[in-house]
Amino acid sequence: AIDNIRKQLQIAGSPTGLGPGEFFALRWAFAGLGVILAIVILRQGMDLRTMTIAALAFLVCFLAPSYWLSTKVRARQNQMRKGLPDALDMLSVCSSAGLGFDQSLLRISEHWNTPIGVEFGKVINEMEMGFSRRDALRNLAERADVQELSSFIAFVLQSEQLGMSLSETLHSQAAQMR
Repeated sequence: AIDNIRKQLQIAGSPTGLGPGEFFALRWAFAGLGVILAIVILRQGMDLRTMTIAALAFLVCFLAPSYWLSTKVRARQNQMRKGLPDALDMLSVCSSAGLGFDQSLLRISEHWNTPIGVEFGKVINEMEMGFSRRDALRNLAERADVQELSSFIAFVLQSEQLGMSLSETLHSQAAQMR
């Protein structure tokens, strides 16, 4: 469960700096709030209507943190999906201008304050720490958990192995993703 929450928090971009332990504490706090709210509601009477409202209040409080996290995960993944074609176009333009792939990623990460720009920055940081480009890109695919991004990374790694030109193929892949 902790690894699953850690993965979701990572995909969501670590909203509010929460770690898995803090998230579980938040879930238990909301569950406690739900119990208190249910008790307050049940003090009004023990008929079917108040019992139903109390149960719903508890469920809403208990499920609210998980719902919030899943919403953050989907929103960030959608932002990455929407930003990927533009990032591919920018990579294509940078590589056509003579920059290498790593320098193109760096340029995007410096000028774009978007989820895809932040993730490209993490790739550059990992490569500066000694990870190979292949490992840094695979870490990105795992971190983001976006199918389109994983396909792009597989494409880049394959074209790197085959020695293909990236600039033309990046532009065509961006058009295809749109």
